[in-house]
Amino acid sequence: MDSSHHDCAELGRTPDKPFKGSLNIRIGEELHRRIATADNNLSINAFNCSAIREKLERDFGSDRTMKGSSE
Repeated sequence: MDSSHHDCAELGRTPDKPFKGSLNIRIGEELHRRIATADNNLSINAFNCSAIREKLERDFGSDRTMKGSSE
């Protein structure tokens, strides 16, 4: 056990887990169809990344940690 895990155990906390960068979402058939057939030259993944990024920036402000996200 590394020191950070040991510290968390002493404090009764769960250590942070790294994020994989993948996310499964359920959006319903109609919304899926609209995204897939939109004339925007983006993959569904790139469209979703863009929409999520825009929502986060609008609601919480710009965050430099989002810049390296995969599209």
